[in-house]
Amino acid sequence: MICGITINIHAQQPQKNYRLTLVAEGNFGTPNGDLYTSSRINGNTSVAQALYQGANGTAGIDVLQDFDFNGNKAILCGKGAQPLKLAVVNYPAMDTLFTVSSGLGAGIQRCGMVSPHKAYIFAASGNAIRLVNIDNQTISNVNDPNSYFSSGVHSMLGYNNALYVAYAAKVVKIDTVTQTAVSSIAPGITAINTMVKDTANNCLWLLGKSGTTNAVVKIDMSNDAVSAPVLLPGFTNAKLLRVGPGKLYFVSGTSFYIYDINTATVAATPIHTSILPGSAYSLMYDRSFTVDPVSGDFAYATAGTFTAPAHYCIVDGTDSSVIVSSNFENASIPNELFLETWTDPWDTTALPQLFAQCSINLSAPTALYNSQPVTGTTGTMSFSGQGSYQIEWTYVMGNDTITQLQLLTIADTTAPQPDLAQLADLTGPCPYTLTAPAATDNCNGTITGTTDSLTFTTAGHYTITWTYTDSAGNSSSQQQSLTVDCNSTGLQGPQSLQAKVYPNPAHASLTIDLPLKDDYQFNLVNTLGQVYPMNTGNGDQFILDTRSLPEGLYLLNIINSKGVTSHQKIMITH
Repeated sequence: MICGITINIHAQQPQKNYRLTLVAEGNFGTPNGDLYTSSRINGNTSVAQALYQGANGTAGIDVLQDFDFNGNKAILCGKGAQPLKLAVVNYPAMDTLFTVSSGLGAGIQRCGMVSPHKAYIFAASGNAIRLVNIDNQTISNVNDPNSYFSSGVHSMLGYNNALYVAYAAKVVKIDTVTQTAVSSIAPGITAINTMVKDTANNCLWLLGKSGTTNAVVKIDMSNDAVSAPVLLPGFTNAKLLRVGPGKLYFVSGTSFYIYDINTATVAATPIHTSILPGSAYSLMYDRSFTVDPVSGDFAYATAGTFTAPAHYCIVDGTDSSVIVSSNFENASIPNELFLETWTDPWDTTALPQLFAQCSINLSAPTALYNSQPVTGTTGTMSFSGQGSYQIEWTYVMGNDTITQLQLLTIADTTAPQPDLAQLADLTGPCPYTLTAPAATDNCNGTITGTTDSLTFTTAGHYTITWTYTDSAGNSSSQQQSLTVDCNSTGLQGPQSLQAKVYPNPAHASLTIDLPLKDDYQFNLVNTLGQVYPMNTGNGDQFILDTRSLPEGLYLLNIINSKGVTSHQKIMITH
């Protein structure tokens, strides 16, 4: 994902820096689909060809139909004759994490990532949308209880813990936490061919038709409200809608036009007409047109004669001058582009999205100003509340200032862990009142177990299920056996043993005083569930030797001749 950068314009406009990534579909039956990059930074030009093949020493993707990345992960989707249909890689290194060569039918038509942990795919046939869990390397169907899914997906975009899936006449919203299709949004236009994300205005834009005339609509991301369609008079074949600074760009024929968001108007005169070779079909093939949403500079490519090389052009969005026009000699059939441009003297690297379970202390990033490091500042460096945040870093050098956005998600997904791996069996007279065990949570600390009932007045054998739930709703459970004897007499139950244990913490020994003489057994259980048998005997005072035990927290179990138990937490130090 490209982070937002706002740059103050200087009196003397330096040469534009750029980073362009071109996705080449490749030829059917020939595994040569891959990624190619070209960049110019501070006057130094660099070109890298066939990144996936080079990183893995293998063939490319047969018909690389779609590609997306988020943070340090990326997904490549194939639709060709070769078995390989899906590759998940580290990004931008492009080395493979895992691949899928079966179970995906004819391949994948569209994909979208919502985080470095989750991606979604739509197959070339059928209606299902599937979750790719990158962490555990599994693929599963998204729930569709209302049958919202259908064929013909052309866009998949992640926004605010949701995935929006665009069809020709509707947009389906998927909750990426529950993995369920939760709504179908009717945008009021048909023949939708593009859906794009506008983070500056917190919305999605759709391009389609109202009647026979092209129109755009906006979906507000705060409530999914749909605006009235805005007609684009004179346009009937507009496509490839893209977001720029305060503007929307689109293609009609072989020319590029701008829709002004503030005035809701589109100029009849194109800002640029293609200078690349190819027909109206091969120019800007598939989705090979992109706009830097901050600078407004744009890039486009041509499939030419559907063989290598792949020609591309980068254009200045302010004056429509050509920044560079070149080609990748080994790339065949470009179908998607990613562009970032900026002006010297500032140089920044896109910031990765951050993830934390409970809290995070930020580390300030740096930018370069004429190769001199400048440390970013922001209002708050520590975050502890669950949710999503947009962090704005500010870099200042003299009178020049830029800002850069970084996304942060704090989401506790870890369940509390019981303090004891196994709970001791309990035996006692009625009424018997349980003492709740505890668990430790990564965010909330100590969590006390809960169960349906703590007091038992009827004899019998019971299986107690203890549940530990943290504030984020994550839970774990464990069971404990209880035997209640309503006919027992004489000996005290576990709540009346009233054992006195000292010292605590214990060093070399542990003394136990009991109110009645009886036959007793003792053991200590550490936090890993390891049991250390101790002294046994008859009496009312016992001294346990703890010198050989490792330091740590233990549960002392005291068992009398009737099997009645009592428990106390003990700390052993040396």
